[in-house]
Amino acid sequence: MAEEKRKMRVGDILLEEGIVTEEQLEEALEYQKSEETPLPLGEVCINLKLISRSDLRRLLRKYQANIQLGELLVNMGLIDHEQLEEALQHKEITGEKLGTVLMELEYITEAELVEAVSIQLGFPKILPSMALIDKALLQGLSASFLKKNKALPAFKDGDKLTVIMSDPLDDDTIDLLKRHFRCEIEPAVASSEEIIKSISMYFKDVEFGADFETKDLVIGDVSLSGKGDDSIVEVVNFIITNAIIEEASDIHIEPQESKVRVRYRIDGILQHKTDLPYSMHA
Repeated sequence: MAEEKRKMRVGDILLEEGIVTEEQLEEALEYQKSEETPLPLGEVCINLKLISRSDLRRLLRKYQANIQLGELLVNMGLIDHEQLEEALQHKEITGEKLGTVLMELEYITEAELVEAVSIQLGFPKILPSMALIDKALLQGLSASFLKKNKALPAFKDGDKLTVIMSDPLDDDTIDLLKRHFRCEIEPAVASSEEIIKSISMYFKDVEFGADFETKDLVIGDVSLSGKGDDSIVEVVNFIITNAIIEEASDIHIEPQESKVRVRYRIDGILQHKTDLPYSMHA
């Protein structure tokens, strides 16, 4: 029982499971520090071919109760140690998740919690905008089901479906969607507020403006604007229009092993806007 309650970092988990050696972990940590925007340690280990994505997810689910979310939030400067201790005391009394308690105490916002979960557990953070997702995937699903589970099917690539969830470790919802779509589910994370808002907008048949000036958007050597796919054009328009609204000086499109990261440079600082499925780069 004491072992189950022992708090661990992702690096500790990889060492304990024999996935990496001390030397490999040190190499991964150095690689992580060298990045302009540090990747999650799990993502670094995938990039270095130390572990597969499926094996990493299996380990994170196995150890999810032991991962130090509180320490991560302290290290990110979102809370201090006193606030963490207070939240842990409330957690013992209420039995709620630590993130939920911290939000109830108004020490963090849900957006900050989503960012922390994405960093700590390596799930892509995807903006649940109707301009980004494949709306055909919502056919046959009810608003009440999606809102209850705070889940939004977003992209399908072969036998893998990306689903944006407020809790990407919710195995019950993942199993339900796996049976419904008859394919593997790749969870992504977003705030429950954003997910529910998008679900409501879709089922109220809200019209999204499409009168944007079309510009070229290139990922690697591939121009998305010239693909001719309506959904791709809608994504391009969304990214460019939001960059203008947020007064971004430039847009960074960064292909990674399993996703494409979109970042805006605002006031000289790169900010993570959303992730997209890697198939959009293919």
